[in-house]
Amino acid sequence: LHDAAVGFSAEDVSTVIAYMRASGIEVDAIADLYIPHVARVMGDEWCEDKMSFARVTIGTARLQSALRGLGADWASYDADADPNDARAVIVIVVKDSYHTLGAMVLCGQLRRLGLSVRLSLGPSDAELRTIFETAEFDAALISASESETLDSLRKVVELIRHTAATC
Repeated sequence: LHDAAVGFSAEDVSTVIAYMRASGIEVDAIADLYIPHVARVMGDEWCEDKMSFARVTIGTARLQSALRGLGADWASYDADADPNDARAVIVIVVKDSYHTLGAMVLCGQLRRLGLSVRLSLGPSDAELRTIFETAEFDAALISASESETLDSLRKVVELIRHTAATC
C-alpha cells in the first residue's frame, strides 16, 4: 500500500486495496489501521529525509481518496435527521491545517458507530458561526496538529461556545 501510494500511478492504490479486500482484510481494518500506518511511515520517511515533501503529499492525497472510496457506504451528516434518532457531531479541522487524514479516519469510525458526522475543513470564523447557528450538534471535535497553538484552539472553542449558546 505504501509503494502504491507514493508510486507513479494513482490507480495502484485501488488495485492494492482490491487485493487486500480479496485477501480477506476487512474495510474497517484498511481504513483504521493500514491507511493511518502508511501515512505515519511516510511522515517518518519525510522527517528522516528519505522521502520528499511532494511525494508524501501525493501519497497522502491518494490515501485520502482511497479512504473516501472505502467509506462511501458509511452514513454521513444528515441535517434533516430527527435529533431523537441519531447523535450528530461535527469534526473541525482548524483553518490553515494541512493534516486532514486523521480527521477523515475519525469521521469514518464515528459514522460506523451510527453517529451523524459533519466534517468541516478549515472553516473561517464566519463559517463556524453559520454552522453553529444553523445546526445542532451533540459534540464538536477539533482536530489539530502539534503546530496549532493553545491560544488559537482556545479561540475556536470560545467561538463555538458563544455561538452555540446564543442560538
